[in-house]
Amino acid sequence: MFSLLPFPQKKEVRREYFRRLFTVMFLVFFLVILVSLLLLVPSYFLARLVEEDKTRESEAVRNSEIFRRAAIIENELSALGKKLEILGGRRDSSLVEDITAVLKERSAGIRVTDISVRTAGEEREMVFVGVAANRDDLLGFERDVRATKRFSSVRLPVSNFAKDRNVDFQLTVRAPIDQ
Repeated sequence: MFSLLPFPQKKEVRREYFRRLFTVMFLVFFLVILVSLLLLVPSYFLARLVEEDKTRESEAVRNSEIFRRAAIIENELSALGKKLEILGGRRDSSLVEDITAVLKERSAGIRVTDISVRTAGEEREMVFVGVAANRDDLLGFERDVRATKRFSSVRLPVSNFAKDRNVDFQLTVRAPIDQ
């Protein structure tokens, strides 16, 4: 189509066209942003509710008995780690070998529940506490430990033989300290 308008007016019409186009584009952009923000409001509230719920669940877990037990176990493990560090720092491999020698002599009926070690002078005294299934297993355990000839004395009190089954015992073993 032919335009019969003079050039300055054509230029003004063109400017007005682009002005209106940018105004409409700006309004559409503004409306899109506004609508998207309005549509995000429910999601925001839902996210806040979920966050509060998860925070309450987290607090409930922290206050639960299992979490307390886990904390206690963690403390016990760190204490045990410190004890192992102390043992490891002395580089006393003969202690480990002595304990291993006694534990190798266990039969299926012997369960050792505690080991304590005391050092006095040139000798080390190790006390093994546990439960034997019956007297015969306990007697065999003591005999096998004596037969190793690694220890200067092996003591098993007669009072340990009072029960016939599920016999609680305390075996005391003395060994020289290797220098």
